[in-house]
Amino acid sequence: RTPMNAVMGMTLLALRADPPPRVRGYLQKIQSSSQHLLGVINDVLDISKLEAGKVALEQVAFGLEKVLDDVASVISEKAASKGLELIIEVADDVPMDLVGDPLRLEQVLINLASNAIKFTERGEIAISVSVQEHRLGEVVLHLAVRDTGIGLSQQQQDLLFQTFQQADSSITRKYGGSGLGLSISKRLTELMGGRIGVDSRPGIGSTFWFTACLELGRANPRRPGVRSERRGLKPRVAHDQEPTGLQALSPTTELQGARALLVEDNELNQEVATEFLQALGLQVDLAGNGAVALRQVQRQDYDVVLMDMQMPVMDGLSATREIRRLPGLQGLPILAMTANAMAGDRQRCLEAGMNDHIAKPIAPEELLAKLRRWVKPAPGHAAVPAARSAAAERQPAQGEDDGGWTALERIDGLDARLGLSQAAGRWPLYRSLLAKFVTDQADAPARLAQAIATADWSEAERAAHTLKGVSAQIGATALRDAAQRLEQALRERRPAAELERLLQPAVQQLTQLNGAISACLPRPEQASHAQPLDAAQWPPLRARLLGLLEACDTDCLSLFEAQASQIHAALGDRYEQVAQALRGFDFAAALAELKRRP
Repeated sequence: RTPMNAVMGMTLLALRADPPPRVRGYLQKIQSSSQHLLGVINDVLDISKLEAGKVALEQVAFGLEKVLDDVASVISEKAASKGLELIIEVADDVPMDLVGDPLRLEQVLINLASNAIKFTERGEIAISVSVQEHRLGEVVLHLAVRDTGIGLSQQQQDLLFQTFQQADSSITRKYGGSGLGLSISKRLTELMGGRIGVDSRPGIGSTFWFTACLELGRANPRRPGVRSERRGLKPRVAHDQEPTGLQALSPTTELQGARALLVEDNELNQEVATEFLQALGLQVDLAGNGAVALRQVQRQDYDVVLMDMQMPVMDGLSATREIRRLPGLQGLPILAMTANAMAGDRQRCLEAGMNDHIAKPIAPEELLAKLRRWVKPAPGHAAVPAARSAAAERQPAQGEDDGGWTALERIDGLDARLGLSQAAGRWPLYRSLLAKFVTDQADAPARLAQAIATADWSEAERAAHTLKGVSAQIGATALRDAAQRLEQALRERRPAAELERLLQPAVQQLTQLNGAISACLPRPEQASHAQPLDAAQWPPLRARLLGLLEACDTDCLSLFEAQASQIHAALGDRYEQVAQALRGFDFAAALAELKRRP
């Protein structure tokens, strides 16, 4: 799920950048396809764990009405977009307070209801809940989803609940789908002590039903009459309408000025999450692993920590346990951010001391809801600086002083537009990444050759892996592929002659690419002596730069580049030390150097 987080997150950010209509159409297709692919990925992971017996259901108290409301909120727009009416009926003797796994109950209902909508062109979708059996301290619920769709023959029904099976090949071609959803629902239903089935006739419609054995909660008053709710029949959504997720990404009053610590080792995930959080009005600090986070929470007061689960040095669970041992930090909200959405993973987060869980890829609405629930900004926190100028961030237009953009687009082996999009469309940041690539990878050929010659396989693999990753980041896809082939060969300890054969094209491409990029990027000294120091301008400029560095805010790169003349005039021969630290994203070193001179 991690690469899907980058695809969906960057697509969302690109849509926020107000692209031209044609590009917006492309992005919306990417967004729709990404959501579909994520569904397939989740299904494959679910069925794998279910078949391996690795899924355990939660036993928590929950309200059935909340479950039904959540299901309705997920599927009502889908039903409305096809002009279908959605009906929810609950018998009067159904208990509302139950104990079980509400998320798995929702998963089965949403799966069945989504299928019903997919195969229904007109009419209605009805979800009904009734009591099949009362037991001592338990109740067996009968839940059904009825549609007025295409219906199924008996032969088709016999195939439905098998893995990777659909009614027939024509169904797959016309409606899509992996054939996993019903198989997953069957296994989950069995885990809940129930069974699943279908009643259907071709051309008439289908009723998919399942049963679930749940414990009774403490309070279960009888309610008068049957709850019947009708939703749907709303106007169709226009194809060019702004995705609803974007509406959540605007500064929110109760979050303005709150300080968040984002603990994440993946740079793409850092960029996406940082953009989302800053768009909501939060100040964001970064920590690359749990050990760094542990140090930072002891130096700085935070209103919330968003903690990745899997990181080098110290993972999120270990870091959370250590934070909870520190005096005064038992109440600090810590929200897990992970692609592992299984019930057991959430339970491990809670047991480690985390307050809540945010699934990746990050949904803006879920992020906003969780932050509103847990974040209470401490008094005295500064307001977030004004939003960045769109003109300063966008790709330069034809005829403008483009800072080397036109030349970058002509470099063989570099997809500059892809690289820019992976920097969230931020031109100053992408230019900084290119400069860092040239500096950091200049000695990569020598390091690789030395490591191979001395059979230092761990160093050789690490260097090839790093080259592969940074090449992908800037859009150098051919170099990325060459580095990937080399990394694989190193991992397999292939013969020296084959390693040499794979090393040569990677070195050749890197050398050519570094030279071409260096020729396109403006040299810092070109702007450094453009004007003398303005004694009145420097103090506020220094204060602003210090604030961004202290917050580990990547906006410091844009500010440093835009004000290079004044900064060079103020720092003199120490300018290059700060510039070098920033090119390496070593904000702590740049901060320390900048603090040396008032």
